[in-house]
Amino acid sequence: MKKIFVNTKTGCTSIFMFLLIVSCFAQDKKLEFGIEGGPNISVIYPVNGYTKIGIGFKAGVSFGFNFSKIFSLRTNISFERKVATYDAIQFADEEGMFWGTVKGHTNYDYLVLPVLIRAGFGKKVRCFANLGPYIGYLIQAKGPYVPITYSPNPNETYIFTDNYAKKIDFGFTAGIGLTIPLGDKLAISLEARNDLSLQSFWENSPTKLNTTNLLVGFSYGIK
Repeated sequence: MKKIFVNTKTGCTSIFMFLLIVSCFAQDKKLEFGIEGGPNISVIYPVNGYTKIGIGFKAGVSFGFNFSKIFSLRTNISFERKVATYDAIQFADEEGMFWGTVKGHTNYDYLVLPVLIRAGFGKKVRCFANLGPYIGYLIQAKGPYVPITYSPNPNETYIFTDNYAKKIDFGFTAGIGLTIPLGDKLAISLEARNDLSLQSFWENSPTKLNTTNLLVGFSYGIK
């Protein structure tokens, strides 16, 4: 009969590590639902001589799953308006004759979904950092800029969602903030979040939008 020898020290260590991991991820496991929103600023990059900062906003619902006291998974579905602002764009007709200068901005309205890993520290008032990818879908692009050589009215507003603007946006999100409890289940959060797009928002153009959001959120926790 074969004899099986078990290393007691190694076995106890393995069991201890397993229980430690399980207990760590079992602590304070709960779901969080909420709303969040606030203003944002968008900057076109690479920077050129006629682009400026655009001011928009973001608002939506949020969801969180706490793995432990430190780590959690965060996501939200939001409506976000990114604004591309420009100054002194000159237009000419088909023969090259100058006919006007357009100043204004273009609104890019997206549905945005990030998937973030959050690390939080503290007891009551907690500081946190978020990091992860995001994807956005363009609902509408609207503004006075028309990407053709001639238009009879440069001050008219155009909707060009299906013509020249790209429908999909994606990139990386990073943010820092803090949460303040308002009771056993309610909490308020403040966050500065930056979305760095990796996708140009215009056909045949390298220009992208870097958007910084200032978000205020209210969440409700379920244990």
